[in-house]
Amino acid sequence: MIHVLYFQLVESSHFRGGFISWKPTENNQIEINYRVAFRRSASSHMCDETTIDNGTINSGEGTLQCLKGCIGSITTMSYYCTDFSDTEEWTTGTNSIKYNPSAASSDNLYHFGFTGCCWINLVEGGSNWMMRTTADLNKRKDTGKINSSPISAMQPIVRFNYGCDYTLKIPVSDDDGDVVRCRWSTKTPNDECSGVCETLSGAYLEEQLIIWVNPPIRHATLVVDDHVVKQVTDNPESDAVIVLNPSCSAFKTPEKVRTKCTEAVAAVPPLFYLESSCPSHFVQCNELGIGYIMPCAPGTEWCQQKLTCVHLGSCKT
Repeated sequence: MIHVLYFQLVESSHFRGGFISWKPTENNQIEINYRVAFRRSASSHMCDETTIDNGTINSGEGTLQCLKGCIGSITTMSYYCTDFSDTEEWTTGTNSIKYNPSAASSDNLYHFGFTGCCWINLVEGGSNWMMRTTADLNKRKDTGKINSSPISAMQPIVRFNYGCDYTLKIPVSDDDGDVVRCRWSTKTPNDECSGVCETLSGAYLEEQLIIWVNPPIRHATLVVDDHVVKQVTDNPESDAVIVLNPSCSAFKTPEKVRTKCTEAVAAVPPLFYLESSCPSHFVQCNELGIGYIMPCAPGTEWCQQKLTCVHLGSCKT
């Protein structure tokens, strides 16, 4: 499930970032929630304490579009202001809409997005933005229910001193209790970022939602995914081999996974991702040395050199 998060590391103007999430509701509908942020003095984005107290809706700009699996506009991107800053000159707010896809998708996947212009005065990247989310309305095999996306929230501007190294923790939560990972957005196969794509020079992203930053950089576009996982525990009563799917060779025994994770996280520097015998999966280790079997997205495979899932055949390119 794809959920696009934007954040900004030094001051810019107009569009300041946003986030889209969704969850299933009754009558085959989904509730789409979004948060957007803009320059406070820009047209239709003014907000103060009176705006918040009165529950005044800002008209915003642009529309939320169905990009794949259905057709047409869903709603205008109006929002209720929740916060503002005089000194940083930003406004941010939220809104939601219940939506019933009018067209049946063959795979029950629906892509929604919000695009526009402008990011300006960028050190890297172009001026256009794209926020995109993918709603998978298939029922999960583990719970028998439709998944809900993870959610995240960040202030529109984060300031760092030039020439210093920093770490930035991205706050997230997931109603289903899934492991949440983060990656840089990509332009293909589905545009997740428009003018601000791929990685940023001077920054390193860990999938545990931590960014190591060395300024100057201006904007980044990230994708937050939730993944159904199976915990691998050290069970002395069994040495059974875990088989991930019929097309894969045997994984590793739980004991070996636990041992490898314990060794990996104790190393200097610690390593939280391990290669498996099945290219479509990998092992994620937590600080306690417990391992989780993690799947790569369809059409991708694990690349240990890059510590992420990449398009098939592109690991060594």
